Amino acid sequence: MRTSIGYAREIGPSDRCPNPQGCGQLDLHQDLRTYSYGSSIETYLFPRTVSLFSFSSLPAASPLGRAAEGIPIPTGISGAVAPAEFLYRQTTQLSSRLSFRSGAGVVKFGPGQRVAIPGQTDAIISAETSLLAQGGFSFATTKKTSMDLDFSRSAVTFTPTAVRLGVMESRLQAALNLFISPRTELHMIVFYSEYSSERFQHLVTIGGQIIDVREAVRQRARGGSVTFNHNLFRSTRFSFDGGLNSSVSGFSRRSHQLPLGFFTPDLFQTHLATARFYGHLAGPLDYEFSGGLGIQQTERGGALTRATKLSPALTLKASNSLAVTLGYVYYNSAQSLGSLRGNAVRLTTEWKIK
Repeated sequence: MRTSIGYAREIGPSDRCPNPQGCGQLDLHQDLRTYSYGSSIETYLFPRTVSLFSFSSLPAASPLGRAAEGIPIPTGISGAVAPAEFLYRQTTQLSSRLSFRSGAGVVKFGPGQRVAIPGQTDAIISAETSLLAQGGFSFATTKKTSMDLDFSRSAVTFTPTAVRLGVMESRLQAALNLFISPRTELHMIVFYSEYSSERFQHLVTIGGQIIDVREAVRQRARGGSVTFNHNLFRSTRFSFDGGLNSSVSGFSRRSHQLPLGFFTPDLFQTHLATARFYGHLAGPLDYEFSGGLGIQQTERGGALTRATKLSPALTLKASNSLAVTLGYVYYNSAQSLGSLRGNAVRLTTEWKIK
């Protein structure tokens, strides 16, 4: 059984007021805070099958954007929501080389109240519930090579606007895993995603004309990543891994596209040199410090800037069946609000019953 609680805060960059005539030449910023709780139970209900029941909750809150003079101005993500998910997943080992994954669940967005959506004059009925699903398989072609193919239908729950719109992501993903040596791994992933909201009445501008339609807001994205990791030194007290992590992705652009409530750049790329230090500290304490330093680019034609990620963690092994981990993450790469800085704290417990 694993439980976890966490808190994260993302602060977006200052931006100019989108309507200077209406609010003056003022700098705005966005401030998103998310709280998380999750619990999962892993068990063996069927032969050669690992079953996992999980529940998670991700309340999010964002105050109104504040101008330089402290005047509250809507930024598109303000408000508070508290989505929750329940999911059952299982992995079955069909043979020594082939395994199959499947899962189903439900997400609860909200009570279905009337809410305002940025850019729209009329309030809408917010999303209530939707179904979750996933499936895939892994095939080991050799002892050092395996391939994954996965499909998932998941909820986008990390900003208030996305939750109110009931945004779902349908993703098809393929991966190639190379285990070059016992200490060296290479993982390559490509994916294609489609994001879709609930159907609601809204205004769109096409060819200079404003049209009133009732339809879902849709947007597509594609991308991929390459992760290389090599263990340089290993011991009980101190181990050191080094590697590279590169990812490139982008969303399709439409002139009449409404925002879905989160960052959707036409290009986002980040390339990091990574390092991980870990081992036994003292007594029941283990430690881990991982991070990356490199470059990133947000939006096509944008400037290259520095990308940083740091994540220290301490694990207390209270017994052979109970472990508690306290961790912290700092990043300045694009997450949900755009090119920003963010901080997150997490507390995780693992309890094993044999």
